[in-house]
Amino acid sequence: MSTHEVPGYNVANNDTLHDGCWAELGSRLLSVDRIDDQVHFSLYDNDGLNVTRSALPVAEFARAFSGGDWLWHDKSPKPNRATLPAPVAVAV
Repeated sequence: MSTHEVPGYNVANNDTLHDGCWAELGSRLLSVDRIDDQVHFSLYDNDGLNVTRSALPVAEFARAFSGGDWLWHDKSPKPNRATLPAPVAVAV
């Protein structure tokens, strides 16, 4: 099941934000890792060539990427990794 809220943001959805969650909206957003209260993520353009990496506190990440047109997936597999650059760790 997919939702327009970051997994874990709405407890009624009975989901969690964990490694492997991803969202789509013209670009793909992949949650790379969750360390304590930080979400490390990579934002890929559709062509998979341009990538932006960043980290935000969980609550701020959930507010920023919930609602609107982002379509979140927490149970389905991520897009084919062969088409996307490998994620790297983000130093905080």
